[in-house]
Amino acid sequence: MGAFITILLIVIIVLLILCGYLSDLIIKKNKIIDSINADNQYLQQENFKINHKYNNLILDLINKNERSKFE
Repeated sequence: MGAFITILLIVIIVLLILCGYLSDLIIKKNKIIDSINADNQYLQQENFKINHKYNNLILDLINKNERSKFE
């Protein structure tokens, strides 16, 4: 009976250690994901700015082209 309890305690301790290790891995993974999401958000904002400038340039060209038709 004493050997069974000893083995059971060892199994519980090993499982607790594994849970702690897995918890650390999940926390590290979440930090990496948060960092990637922040980078992605920044890149999306920069992409929006570039697209906005590009669209304005195209609209300016179209407007100039339309004006030149009437001259």
